[in-house]
Amino acid sequence: MRDLNPENLVRDLRIVIEDADQLLRATADNAGDKVARAHARAERSLQTMRKHVLDAEHDIADRARIVVRTTDRYVHRHPWNVIAAAAGVAFLLGYLTVRLEPGR
Repeated sequence: MRDLNPENLVRDLRIVIEDADQLLRATADNAGDKVARAHARAERSLQTMRKHVLDAEHDIADRARIVVRTTDRYVHRHPWNVIAAAAGVAFLLGYLTVRLEPGR
């Protein structure tokens, strides 16, 4: 199963929008009042979805910038804490790698 995260969701929504757009273009010449109304509703829904996806992309980018700024600020204010944490994680990963290695 794929990780569910905002970037994957936005990418998948873009694919759905593109597929729906192609379907609408392919059926644009079909006659009939019901088909024309359904086509118009689908066009409106597609436009709304495009706007929501664009808004989500902007929101994701804004949040990412905030996280990067906050992390950068923390690292510059507390460099030794970050070094100690990185060393601890490296030690733990090394220890687990050796312990879980087959044949030991």
